[in-house]
Amino acid sequence: MPIPFEALLHFSQTIAAIALLAIAFGSIHRWLVRPGLADIVLGVLFGLSAVLAMSDPLMIQPGVIVDLRSVPVALAAVYLRPAGALTALGIAVAMRLSIGGMGATSGVVGLMMTYGASLAVRLMTARTGMRSLFRLLILAAASSTGIGSFFLLPWDLASGIIMHVAPSLFVCNTIGFVVVAKIIEREQRLLSRETTLLQASITDPLTRLLNRRGFEDAYAKTLTDRRIGAGSALLLLDMDHFKSLNDTHGHDFGDRVLREVADRLGTAMRRRDLIGRIGGEEMVVHMSGISRDDAAEAAARLCHEIGRHPIERVDGRSVHVSASIGVHWSAAPTDLLQALSSADRALYAAKHEGRDRYVMAA
Repeated sequence: MPIPFEALLHFSQTIAAIALLAIAFGSIHRWLVRPGLADIVLGVLFGLSAVLAMSDPLMIQPGVIVDLRSVPVALAAVYLRPAGALTALGIAVAMRLSIGGMGATSGVVGLMMTYGASLAVRLMTARTGMRSLFRLLILAAASSTGIGSFFLLPWDLASGIIMHVAPSLFVCNTIGFVVVAKIIEREQRLLSRETTLLQASITDPLTRLLNRRGFEDAYAKTLTDRRIGAGSALLLLDMDHFKSLNDTHGHDFGDRVLREVADRLGTAMRRRDLIGRIGGEEMVVHMSGISRDDAAEAAARLCHEIGRHPIERVDGRSVHVSASIGVHWSAAPTDLLQALSSADRALYAAKHEGRDRYVMAA
């Protein structure tokens, strides 16, 4: 009969391999920006970890094995989206069926029990405010739920396994799950911190629009995106008489105007359009896959949306605001500096013609 320490030594290579996979968790999410694809890849790797576990089992008798396959399946259920978790489960089930033997049915049922219990506990404890370690211990216990599938074996065999092997397996499952889960959660915290810092570096803190750096990066990506249709427009917007507005009503109100205009931009534009603040009162919109006429219509609509409703001061007085817009349109992708220069000339013309209007660049 294996005791917990001996069993842990036997399964140490499996635990180490799963731990290495956990360390790769963050790298895969950084490498594959699309979360769904990253989860599928991780699901495959978790599934292969279960395969590795089944290749180094404790042999009870031919066709009946004990191993740590439940750990990667439970981790997948807890830390991956359904597609990735089910991928891991499917690979593990396929491996156990390929091994065959008397314990095949019990092994497959055990994997499904582990997956179901881990997923259920994950959902039940997700927003309870439970302390991290206590929650991990509950999840670790759920990862051992598959032990109950041994009762599908003949009673004399099942009772022997439950009495003499299951305690060691439970201890190893718990240690393996908690150790690897702590590594994964550390990687998740690092990813979250990196995402927060990245967002802060490309976002204007006042308006929550893209700042110049963020806009330049996003614009550069549109130049290589083959899915975008022909024709693109760059709308350069400048608030009319903004210095006078600041001097008359105060900088706090000026900031409020910029935030409100940013909100109106977000409402008036399409979801896929890029919107940024690139200067004091200058904002810019990039619209891809759009005709020249539609670009002109969008600029007219934007002028109307900005000037349609006055903006209230804290004392209740309303102040009318307006903006001038220069529009650069091109049938082919255009370098950002060239597009901005063209839109800036059109913006100057709009100011010269009386403001509160748009002008299309020649």
